[in-house]
Amino acid sequence: MMLRGPSAPMLLPAAPPAAASVQQPSWGANFLAERDHLLLPADSAQLTDDMDTDMDHQPEERLASALEQLRSGTYTETDAEKDRFWEDLSRTWSQYLDDDTLGAAGAASATASASETKREYVFQADNPHAEEADPLGAGLAAMRQGRVPEAVLLFEAAAARAPDSAEAWRHLGISLAEAEREPDAITACQRCLSLSPQDRPALLSLARSFTNELRNSEAVHALLSWLAANPAYSDLLAGASADSAEAAAPTVGGFATYAEFSRCERLLLAAAARQTAGSPDPELQLALGVLYNLHGDFQRAVDSFKAALQVQPDDYLSWNKLGATLANSGRHEEAVQAYRRALSLAPGFVRARANLGIACHSLRAYDQALSNYASALRLLQPGRQSDSSVWNLARQTVARMAFEPSSTSSTGDRVTALKALVEARDLPGFCRAVGVAQSDSS
Repeated sequence: MMLRGPSAPMLLPAAPPAAASVQQPSWGANFLAERDHLLLPADSAQLTDDMDTDMDHQPEERLASALEQLRSGTYTETDAEKDRFWEDLSRTWSQYLDDDTLGAAGAASATASASETKREYVFQADNPHAEEADPLGAGLAAMRQGRVPEAVLLFEAAAARAPDSAEAWRHLGISLAEAEREPDAITACQRCLSLSPQDRPALLSLARSFTNELRNSEAVHALLSWLAANPAYSDLLAGASADSAEAAAPTVGGFATYAEFSRCERLLLAAAARQTAGSPDPELQLALGVLYNLHGDFQRAVDSFKAALQVQPDDYLSWNKLGATLANSGRHEEAVQAYRRALSLAPGFVRARANLGIACHSLRAYDQALSNYASALRLLQPGRQSDSSVWNLARQTVARMAFEPSSTSSTGDRVTALKALVEARDLPGFCRAVGVAQSDSS
């Protein structure tokens, strides 16, 4: 997981703030009691249950209520409520649309979103799944069961065996992003797009990865490429001059200009305006959510991810994106809810597990933060555990514990022991110290 400054818009939460700036949380004792191996300390029973009854502090009360029902599986939205939801979103979209030209360049120009600076993908040596009869099918099954690190190796086997398979590279790229390997994810998705330039899932995944790597200009152009590849919206990009200033190639590794962002926003909102009430395009909503994260407009990003989840409530990737966006806007308790939902659907989702640790740190629940970091590290492939940046997150949390003398878990001896384990990157010892099982079962 890359660490970013707190003001940087991204799909991963910003670095945890200092504890002095965070209010003491009020959440239920069962709030972080993971169903498999994460246990709260014995004194957690004194914590309150305010969190579950006050999920969303935003004015859109009915949107929050609908989302909570989606989580619990009791969602029974009436037609009138659906109409009101879409009236709210439509009102937002219409604020950004007028009769002026959208200034869209041709679809061919938009497909230049992928970086011209590509690198070769390096496969893991001695892949234990190299001889798998159907590595692609087995990888998809592993992803459905939340076994992300195993899925990565299976998709690597599939791509190595069939290097011209766009499908294998697409799934490899998506799984790598979930496994906290963003640069490799970008390489795999670019390879997919070199074989199939209009692969929409790969384009959307590439936009997310560019966002997380702060390659904002390339992220915007990947979103435009996604729009151009969608037959329902591709006409929005037709008709303008291909040499328009707005159609300039992306700045590799750089930030998006206001013109780039504004053009992409107007085109995506024009596409959103074509949706009918109660029938959103979840991919389009995800694209809007990614774009608004780029711009730092977290409330609109939250609204977009919630709209996507109304259609696909079991999409664990969207739950993680919602959680990260809530965390970036300082709504850490709500973020924890979203991460837990993602992990209930995909227990092996490394990014969501690490993100949950960051949210716990922000809420001063340091033991839970360390437990989640240990769990995230344990999920990584053995060869990638020692150099993971999750260790840096653990180091921040241990350092903060030293300044919490009132915490029963922050005694000097314990902090010293934890610091030594983290500095040595001793995963077995670290897991034992924070109470995380070493077995591979989830």
